[in-house]
Amino acid sequence: MAFKVYSTDDNAKIAAWSDDLILIGAGTGETDDYGNDVGTETRSTVQAIRRNITSYEFYRAAQSGIKPQIAFTIHPYEYSGQQLAEYDGRKLSLIRQYLRDDDNLELYYSEKVGDQS
Repeated sequence: MAFKVYSTDDNAKIAAWSDDLILIGAGTGETDDYGNDVGTETRSTVQAIRRNITSYEFYRAAQSGIKPQIAFTIHPYEYSGQQLAEYDGRKLSLIRQYLRDDDNLELYYSEKVGDQS
């Protein structure tokens, strides 16, 4: 979905929670008779605000060898520590999370290479 901004006046802008982010949890830990993991991953769709990575965030992360590509703002009560996500058909891997002063949670992701469906 596209990022939408609604303007209440010329100086104030409110971002819309219009992006569907699929949070992917780890499998259930079930194994078959041979000990192979057969647990199914859990998926939950949450409303999010897609954010672009700023140049400051990009270059600071690059100093640590990390390449952030996309960020989302979500409600913290919808997040349970999932390390993977899917957005617009792309698999994403969590880099970091940050609880903002306004009690929303920012999640920073890089694209998971080699795991495209």
